[in-house]
Amino acid sequence: MTKVSVCIPVYGVEKYIERCARSLFEQTVPELEFVFVNDCTPDKSIEVLRQTLEDYPHRKSQVTIIDLPENRGLVNARNVALEYLAAHGSGEYIIHCDSDDYVEPDMYERMYECAAAHDADMVYCDYLAEFQNSGKVLPLSGGTAETVDEMIKELFSRFAPMFLWNKMFRRNIALKDYSQFCPVDVCYLEDGCRVFPMLCNCGSAVHCHGYFYHYRLRRGSMSDKLPESVVYQQNIVDAIAIWDARFTEEKYRLALDYRRRQALYMAMSIPGFSAKKWRSLYNSAKKGIWHDCWFPLPLKLVFALTTVNFTCGVLVYRILRFIYRKCRLLTGKSLK
Repeated sequence: MTKVSVCIPVYGVEKYIERCARSLFEQTVPELEFVFVNDCTPDKSIEVLRQTLEDYPHRKSQVTIIDLPENRGLVNARNVALEYLAAHGSGEYIIHCDSDDYVEPDMYERMYECAAAHDADMVYCDYLAEFQNSGKVLPLSGGTAETVDEMIKELFSRFAPMFLWNKMFRRNIALKDYSQFCPVDVCYLEDGCRVFPMLCNCGSAVHCHGYFYHYRLRRGSMSDKLPESVVYQQNIVDAIAIWDARFTEEKYRLALDYRRRQALYMAMSIPGFSAKKWRSLYNSAKKGIWHDCWFPLPLKLVFALTTVNFTCGVLVYRILRFIYRKCRLLTGKSLK
């Protein structure tokens, strides 16, 4: 039986996919299957992938490449991979991998063994953030939780990353329909929109200690471009609204406070966002604003001003944001 199924969307990663593919094909666990989804990539990513696969004849029968007729984004590509696995796959566990990243050779063996040893519905690991411009490598924790409730609280509170690629879920949980939580047009926080409802279906979660995943942070990637877009801001506000409506239990309310404040901050960048709707967000998010170390004092003061005069507050916010972006461009660094 196949132990692990791996889903890999492919788009615009010609420079990176060879290293990704080699790290997957060189995994120490032999019982794997890989589903690559060509999201109508405009470059030679698939050609590079096929050439790389020639060096691993023992993996050829485990690899499926699905060519989509049009580019519809990451969420759709992942859905296509999961639909294929539902019909043809046999992996006990399912995990995702981004095609511009790469993994340690024993990642899936270690995670599978950890899941099997604890009969866990979900297992997660730590990761390495690699900053392509500076060459800096930063080891980061995937979290500290050993139960599902603890994991949800950590993810809401920003004390653990929402990424899909460091979390391996049992097959029957990964293949459920989560479309109501993760629409295909979502292009930011799509990992969280899928992770949270999957966690709700889990009975157990375990931390597999080890920095197994290499997460590339590079100029020109989706995560690099989106923060300045209105779509990005709207996705965050919409996603947090979904979580706020879904996770109504008291045990999650405090953990959700940070995400509500994040929505409040992002909403100020959305043209036409109404004063009434913003103040409604503020009333549900204001509890911990002044004690939140993630929000700088100028932003807290802008929030206070906006509750009195919405138009003036938004104007001051946008002026400060403009100054921040200009300083970041001049210095090449974040001011945070």
